[in-house]
Amino acid sequence: MNKNQTLPVSLTELLNCATENFPYSEPELRALIEREQTIRTQWQLDLEDDWNSAMVKTKGGHGREGKVHGSNVSEQQASRYLAVQYLPLAIEGVMALLNKLEAKTATRDKQYIELLASLPWLEFVAIAFTNMIDCAVKHDNVTTVIERIAGACETEARWRHYATHAESLFDRILEQQYKSGKNTEHITKVLTVAMDRLASGKYGDKVERPELVWENWPKGKDSFSRWLGQTYMDIICVTTGLFVQKNDTFKHDTPKRLHTSETFEEFISDTQARIGLYGGYYLPLPVPPRDWTTTQCGGFWTRVVGQKKLIKNWSKGYQEEMLNHSEELAKVVFPAINAAQHTAWRINWPVYEVLKELIEDGRPIAGLPSAEDLPLPVCPKCGKPVDADHTCFADPEQAKKDKLRAQLLKRKAKGEKINIEAEIEPNKNPYLRDWKADAAEVYRKNNSMKSRRLDLKYGLDVARILESDERFYYVYQTDFRGRLYPCGILHPQGTDWQKGILQFADGVELGEHGAKWLAIHLANTYGNDKVSFEDRVKWVQENEGWILECAYHPLDNTDKWAHKDVSEPFCFLAACFEWAGYKREGNSYKSHCAVALDGSCSGIQHYSAMLRDEVGAIATNVKRVPGTSGKNDIYGDVAKATLGLIEKDVADAEVGEYATLVLAHKMIDRKTVKRAVMTLPYGSKFQSCSEYISAELLPKLAALGITERAQKTAITKYVAKRVWEAIPLVVQAAREGMSYLQRLANLFSTQSLPITWQTPTGFYVQQSYYSVEGKRVKIMTGGSIILKNNLPVWKTGSDEDKVTFQSIDARTINPTRQVSGIAPNFVHSLDASHLMFSVCAARKAGMNSFALIHDSLGTHAGKTEEFAKIIRDCFYRLYAENKPLETITHHLVEQLPSELQVKAPVMPKEGDLNLEDIKEALYLFA
Repeated sequence: MNKNQTLPVSLTELLNCATENFPYSEPELRALIEREQTIRTQWQLDLEDDWNSAMVKTKGGHGREGKVHGSNVSEQQASRYLAVQYLPLAIEGVMALLNKLEAKTATRDKQYIELLASLPWLEFVAIAFTNMIDCAVKHDNVTTVIERIAGACETEARWRHYATHAESLFDRILEQQYKSGKNTEHITKVLTVAMDRLASGKYGDKVERPELVWENWPKGKDSFSRWLGQTYMDIICVTTGLFVQKNDTFKHDTPKRLHTSETFEEFISDTQARIGLYGGYYLPLPVPPRDWTTTQCGGFWTRVVGQKKLIKNWSKGYQEEMLNHSEELAKVVFPAINAAQHTAWRINWPVYEVLKELIEDGRPIAGLPSAEDLPLPVCPKCGKPVDADHTCFADPEQAKKDKLRAQLLKRKAKGEKINIEAEIEPNKNPYLRDWKADAAEVYRKNNSMKSRRLDLKYGLDVARILESDERFYYVYQTDFRGRLYPCGILHPQGTDWQKGILQFADGVELGEHGAKWLAIHLANTYGNDKVSFEDRVKWVQENEGWILECAYHPLDNTDKWAHKDVSEPFCFLAACFEWAGYKREGNSYKSHCAVALDGSCSGIQHYSAMLRDEVGAIATNVKRVPGTSGKNDIYGDVAKATLGLIEKDVADAEVGEYATLVLAHKMIDRKTVKRAVMTLPYGSKFQSCSEYISAELLPKLAALGITERAQKTAITKYVAKRVWEAIPLVVQAAREGMSYLQRLANLFSTQSLPITWQTPTGFYVQQSYYSVEGKRVKIMTGGSIILKNNLPVWKTGSDEDKVTFQSIDARTINPTRQVSGIAPNFVHSLDASHLMFSVCAARKAGMNSFALIHDSLGTHAGKTEEFAKIIRDCFYRLYAENKPLETITHHLVEQLPSELQVKAPVMPKEGDLNLEDIKEALYLFA
């Protein structure tokens, strides 16, 4: 009898597959369910705790102030989903009211409707909506609700009034108050006092500005304030059905109170469950995931996390189409992904312990984020810290500008066509301009640091769950181009520290060639990967003493393995531990390290093979020139070409000074040009090149004491131009291929259809970038609404807090994005094909463990000699047996009308590269 037939029904009901197709025992099924529930259960509990805490705070459960940690109910994630769904209805209701003016059907409230039309009525809808949520959960009486809506709307209007008439002072106060953590009520009081003082002539030039004074909205039964609150409350109640006004008792003389409706309660309950189901993060499984047999059948075994689709794409039409191609995908795509899913991993304990020690000691080394933010730059004029009252940035003419601005705004309000920004020049203080630029960079770095801290926290949370697992497995998905991605936060495609604390669960003896490849891996992760294999092995042998010291005493030798010039410090440390094992046990040592073989600027490699470009092939190691040793470095070649152009400029009267400076201080090297060259086959333009060069040169210029922004800009732009001119001297086919694809996509985009093509593996790619017509409605007192295709997206402070519900079918193709996306997506679909072919061939050769990151393929050191040959052979076959550029051309041109087919661009000519040379290209992936 099949063991699965004895599984309890209560467990089998949770399976994504039929009981007879589940190959594991009851204990293994229980372990699966427990694993898949771990994060989901905690996530749901956290959601409930957050909601309950918000309810307590909103209801004032801890005193009238409601002082308890957490947000109000209206700020909870489920409430934002509620706003996304129902705000359009409320907006339409207010628009209908305003349309009465145009239709001349306004009632006795005409004067109030006219006044409302002149105010930020759209922002008022969101303000009223969120306030009603908080009032309804407390069952406030309707009078209180009306007053609260009116008060919040008046505060919004007041802030806008101050910002319009005294923008500079308003911004300064707001920045200072937000830094101090003050709430809206406190900020409003501070603003009012400051603006009243400015209005009475107690600031700046002592000129009175009566227009600054805010006239409080009258209160009372027939006032505009009460009418506004009552009207908005009634419209939202009627149009959304989320709130009801009713008496608490059967006595009609008691005041009505606002309550949430059944619709509200059901929506929140369903949304909480939905967020709980799809929220949190995914974990590796204690047994191999379910093999993919269709694009909608595979991956996770149980329904705890639902049935994920293989391809991460929201288009129902595309998903249905891919489901129909399961037979084709079963040849290469499914076997490759399933092989990745069957790779067993475990925590690399020695590296993991070092990581924890560094974090506990607060040592931000080896790429770990600092616990503290970087300080803002000091004033470039006086060298002191900058605060809200810093006088070095003051503009003595600002008071006059404020007055002139107010006068112009009044004239503009009367209908005059005035460009205020053209009339009033902004503050041109060079010290302020330079400080703002430097401060913006610090803010950017601190935001990045915050993100990295969160990644570290969540990754370590997962590592703690996996500590006791002897082996675990990742569920894999693909994107629409066929690239593979593991599900989860801590995974083999992660950051250096994530890859460093993961290793293959199954060890393989080093054997005859393993020690060589382990040494090469050591050199690669250290950053010594530009020399020949022999020189890399020699480097390890020459530095073996301190490499072993890093393994024996890692925390005492961080200056060796964790300094800033080491490419991948934690992966290097992991390799140090492996090298120590090799020295201890010799070739019989069972290595668990994933030795990665990386492509050399893979985008250009693919174009070079595709277009038979011998020059590009040699530069990117697709072809090895007979009689040469070592690895070619395309970035070094472009750097040399750039230097050649700059040397010719030394005698030039216009740019000779810049050329001399750059040459004298050796500012151009492979690192300077790397990003500009690397992104070329993916459609990058000169603007991107300029930004990359600027990022590399600015620290070097600062070290030389060059701080004048105009000078720095001139130098970086000069160098960027020379780099851009040097690239085609080394790389030609990639530019031609990219340009050809963009012209083809530009022609095809006139049809407003997705661009589709089939890769050599049988995977169908659909590139469909849609236009998004939207408008951001900013609420000055907090948050904003993004209206996209009439569906609002609630946003509170950061891009991470964004909720989007959009109907793809209702949108149109964006031709600009289609053209810019075709080159990178086409190349990525080809590197995904190469990866899949390589994994399938390696699996047939008996390999069972793979570390895969798009153009980086890894396996055990003892298997790498054979794997490297398989990778080369698969790359050769990819282009010897397929013509990808012709395939996509024919597919797209056939869909064009006959009058457009004749306008199709001419395909680039092929060069003289002999594809057989690829088989001997030892450094193709190295």
